[in-house]
Amino acid sequence: MLNSTATKILVDANSNTKQIRGVEFIYKNKKYTVRAKKEVIVSGGAVNSPQLLLLSGIGPRSELQKIAIPVVHDLPGVGKNLHNHVTFYLDFLLKKEKAFNDLDWEVLTEYLLFKKGPMSSTGMSQLTARINTKYADPSGRHPDLQIFFAGYAPKCSKTGEARAPEDPNDINMPKHLTVSPVVLHPKSRGALTLKSRNPLDPPSMVANYLKEPEDVAILIEGIRVIQRLANTTVLKQKYGIEFNKESYGNCEQLHRYDSDAYWDCAVRYYTGAENHQAGSCKMGPASDPMAVVDPELQVHGVQGLRVMDASIMPTLVSGNTHATCVMIAEKGVQFIREKYRPNLPNRFGGNLNNPFPSHGPQKFNYSSIKDPHSAFPNKRPSYPGIPHPIGISPGPPGNQYPPFPNRQYNNYHQYQYPSQKNFSNSSPFINSYGNRQQRYNNQYDIKGQQ
Repeated sequence: MLNSTATKILVDANSNTKQIRGVEFIYKNKKYTVRAKKEVIVSGGAVNSPQLLLLSGIGPRSELQKIAIPVVHDLPGVGKNLHNHVTFYLDFLLKKEKAFNDLDWEVLTEYLLFKKGPMSSTGMSQLTARINTKYADPSGRHPDLQIFFAGYAPKCSKTGEARAPEDPNDINMPKHLTVSPVVLHPKSRGALTLKSRNPLDPPSMVANYLKEPEDVAILIEGIRVIQRLANTTVLKQKYGIEFNKESYGNCEQLHRYDSDAYWDCAVRYYTGAENHQAGSCKMGPASDPMAVVDPELQVHGVQGLRVMDASIMPTLVSGNTHATCVMIAEKGVQFIREKYRPNLPNRFGGNLNNPFPSHGPQKFNYSSIKDPHSAFPNKRPSYPGIPHPIGISPGPPGNQYPPFPNRQYNNYHQYQYPSQKNFSNSSPFINSYGNRQQRYNNQYDIKGQQ
């Protein structure tokens, strides 16, 4: 239910199995209870999932007793092993303005119509690097350092206008590029505990970022890699890149600038954290006292309760956690189906015991398709107000969007974008559109509507 807050998982503590019974939640300042027929799935993330378990009496006995929460199941690992990707920010100025395309109506129109031009790419910010430092896993399969880029535009303006300088009086403010080293597999671990029994109170978090010296050493090594990149001929000549020396507390007064000791001070003063918190309900065998869930995401010692989110990761992945969380959810659904509905048909006509029967997709003869859209009717392109068929080359089976236009494509193009003369010539959008459309028509020999 939207705009509601789960406050407690109900457990039949009197039974030997500690069976889940339901969930309590608050909606519009009223408390409600929903009953669970089979299971309760917790997907609150690495912060809210352990918080809800603790509020329900599932967690370290000593911590629960301190705030007078009845202990349902003593599970020491709840809220522990909390960790995150840690980063630092190096700011560079880009002095050669001609190396970049400024945004204007023409550039915007080109992207909206044809998905081309400067706005179709994120430039340097789409680059990344994953590096094995001397502290990485000896197998070389798990890089421990990532470098990514962000920026180009001036810093946010005080007026809020797009691409305006921070100071309206400074029209020559250069573009910026931020390059960040990230520790992918931090050794430092934090913890999460409850402040009180009130479920609306945020939990207390001790992140312990950079507690382990090795995490700091990895960041410093990343800074050295970035410095070498900034001194390359390409970045110097093409972009005019120049390090924007900033002050990090009193680090420069305490240490020689650019020494390892200086950067050790700087990364601790200006620590950045990604939104990749994980590990606070980590997966592990029952023999591990700090494990919270088993390999099928079921909470140890409690029946009918699973956790499906980033909190179950014992260690972070070498990148963003989003795709991994999707995989965890998909796998969790499979576990539930295997337990309750193993013969439930899938989209291929099979089930968990026989996922791809003989008539499944691997036996399908794609070469026999005359009309790709007839084989995949749910993927057929649809344009409001335009009767089918329209003059669009269908492309490969399952194609949801029109491919590169052929000459018949003009039927759709004319319908969607009438002649420029139907609009006010004072519109910069239409003027830019007209100029680019003329070049497009000339290039592909398409006659526009007159």
